[in-house]
Amino acid sequence: MGSIVNHMSTDVDKVVAFFDIIHLLWSAVVEMVITIVLLYKEVRYAIFASIGVIAVMASIGGLIAPFLGKNQKASMKSSDKRMKIINELVGAIKSVKLYGWEEYFIKKITAARDEQLMYARIFFSWVTVFATIMNMITPFVIFVTLAVYSVVAPADAPLDSRRIFTTITLINMLQGPLGQLSNSMSAIVTGKVAYNRLRGFLNSEEVDETNVIKNPDAAASDVAFEVTNGTFGWYTPEAIDAVLEKKQNEDEKNAKENAKTAKKSKMSTTTTTTTTTASEGVESFTTLDEKSNTATDEKPNASETLPVTRDSMGPVMHDINLQIRRGALTAVVGR
Repeated sequence: MGSIVNHMSTDVDKVVAFFDIIHLLWSAVVEMVITIVLLYKEVRYAIFASIGVIAVMASIGGLIAPFLGKNQKASMKSSDKRMKIINELVGAIKSVKLYGWEEYFIKKITAARDEQLMYARIFFSWVTVFATIMNMITPFVIFVTLAVYSVVAPADAPLDSRRIFTTITLINMLQGPLGQLSNSMSAIVTGKVAYNRLRGFLNSEEVDETNVIKNPDAAASDVAFEVTNGTFGWYTPEAIDAVLEKKQNEDEKNAKENAKTAKKSKMSTTTTTTTTTASEGVESFTTLDEKSNTATDEKPNASETLPVTRDSMGPVMHDINLQIRRGALTAVVGR
């Protein structure tokens, strides 16, 4: 669900912005071509030095582009994870408040947000490096162009003040298109990542065939799960330990009494059979609830008060009847 929300709220906007930036790019390329032609008329072959500087700087920027895409993709995955947790929290806010799970969800959301911010910082760090390189192009081009032209300038067209200022003006005209390239690089990368995410989502399979049984057995029963007159108890570990300790003490006491009885029986001529409860009570122990059940056999009206009672170890529910039909959506909520 979180990825779907990001597709609708973020990815679509970035794809639209990507197509807006495309028009700025081709117009920037046209401006650069016109400016280079005018520069060629002023500095002749020295213009190739400036083209070489632009090519080198653009190559360095091209090496940075994959890092931008990688970190943007990782950032969007973290955003999907965070939105999924938030949607789960909002959808089950009542259960979260009732069971006191706020701190757990806060920690998970904070961890996902920190991960997203980490990738965002790395992404914008690379954007800063790329923008710095693009902004360095203009001064380097001016220096290299004038230095080369001063060496190769013909005698009839020396490097005078008029030519210097005209060349600087034309090179400064390149700053606008180059600035558009640097500013649009992040939009291009994010738009490409968003487009790939949307394409993968729209081309994905509608359902997983292994999750749906489309041809169930006609002879199978309509009832998948059924409980009739069930009894369910909620026993805490502390209560179980207390009952076991009590039972152990009773067994030790009965063992001592049985030992005394056995001594007395040896002195008598007749042997009496004694029954010990120590070995018989290992696997089962009597609770207050079972005592109350024997009492209800004598008094039938006593069990009609409340469906939920309590024995020595915790609350108990009696006479639970539940029937779940095959294919029905069923949820069990609890600790």
